Amino acid sequence: MVEDFIYHGKLLNGEETTTVQVAYGTRASLLVHFENKDVFQEHAEYDGLIIDTGDKELSFGVCHLSPIRGEGIPGFVSRIVFTDNVYDFNNIFAYRRSADLESYFQNLRVIKAQKGKIRDSFKDYVSALTYDLRVYKKFFDEFDVKYADEPPEIYAIVQDTVIRTEGAKYFEFFNDRLKGLAEETADFTREEHELHGYFFRRQAWDLIQTSEFALRSNVKPRGYAGDSEMMTMIYEDAYVGKTIFAKLMHKHPIMSGAAQAVRNRKIMVPEKVLKCIKQRSKGKKKTGEKVRIMTVACGPAQEMENIIQSPEIIDKVEFTLLDQDRSALGEAAESIMAIESRLNKKLNKTFRQESVRTLVKKADLSKEWGQFDYIYSMGLYDYLTVRVAQAVTEKLYNLLKPGGELLIGNYHDGTETRLYMEYWLDWTLIYRTEEEMINVAKRIPNANTKVEFEESRSQMFLTVKKPEKI
Repeated sequence: MVEDFIYHGKLLNGEETTTVQVAYGTRASLLVHFENKDVFQEHAEYDGLIIDTGDKELSFGVCHLSPIRGEGIPGFVSRIVFTDNVYDFNNIFAYRRSADLESYFQNLRVIKAQKGKIRDSFKDYVSALTYDLRVYKKFFDEFDVKYADEPPEIYAIVQDTVIRTEGAKYFEFFNDRLKGLAEETADFTREEHELHGYFFRRQAWDLIQTSEFALRSNVKPRGYAGDSEMMTMIYEDAYVGKTIFAKLMHKHPIMSGAAQAVRNRKIMVPEKVLKCIKQRSKGKKKTGEKVRIMTVACGPAQEMENIIQSPEIIDKVEFTLLDQDRSALGEAAESIMAIESRLNKKLNKTFRQESVRTLVKKADLSKEWGQFDYIYSMGLYDYLTVRVAQAVTEKLYNLLKPGGELLIGNYHDGTETRLYMEYWLDWTLIYRTEEEMINVAKRIPNANTKVEFEESRSQMFLTVKKPEKI
């Protein structure tokens, strides 16, 4: 997390320099700690700032100190605000490279120049599609206005009736146009998909914004598309929005095969976990040892409600929930608190905020975390390259006890909604075949592997079982 980085730096004022430590404040500002407290002056102005990241120095322009409002970091007494440039410190701290106004708008010029590479037939497809969608929107919006003065309960029934009748016809139209997208892009290279996808989203942006689901996927407020809020929307599977058109645009992607796979795995994975608990708890009765389970990239952990079904289950298990997203861990904690409240019993649990990068770098995780009977990850590997996926699999496998199992989810290469996700949602995943999925565990000797699918066959799961004796 960028909030965890603290760097040494120097504030510049003419020929004078002031030694400081800086930490992430907001996307456009930093927090500052003065190593010599006597030189600190509130609202002071400086000619610039130099940050030492350890492998390089980054320079920033004119700045001044501003009071910290809200929570800060102990010892960091003020905020650095820049006045001659705008910097993206979220990007700078994550990748240790400059990100300012000039570099940002340089991308604008590059993207504008790419318009000439868009195929004419694709432009015609997008033009015809967006015209038809806006006509649909106009008719649905006019219907909303016509009945807007009805009592809320009557208005809700009117909207529901339209959604069930004309909305169903709209979904048929939308699905037909998605087939047209597949035909139009059938021979595209990966680079062409990215280029034409960006063009598509710019032409359809006003339509995308009507869907709460599609908008969040595109904007990525937490830096990636499949965050815990997105997962919650998929689990809820509801019509969301104030207007008929907004509700239809929100619901349609949540009806897709890829979204159904998310709901299916919420049932499938708990069944496997419960099977493990039943089998492994038998040998632990005498010692009172818990069955240790870890979920990696846990998100909101809503599947826990299908695992922790009784106080008896709580007595048998110990859970570790790992995610790089602090907000996701907070939502997972809330999910578990609701279960504990319902069952009137506390679950033995540990929350770990870790990224894949730190997971791979740590030498021997078992010394710090212990070993587990079962480890599962439902939505992480779709974002990992082959090399990283193999390294993570190896690390997780080494955390298994003898006879333990690792379960890894990944969307299949033949997922039908792939283009829909990429073009409409700007949600690009790394899809794999069965063979490529097994290849994720190729660096592990003596491992027993098996690939199976959830019901929609959009997502597959690799089981890697550790032998009882090695």
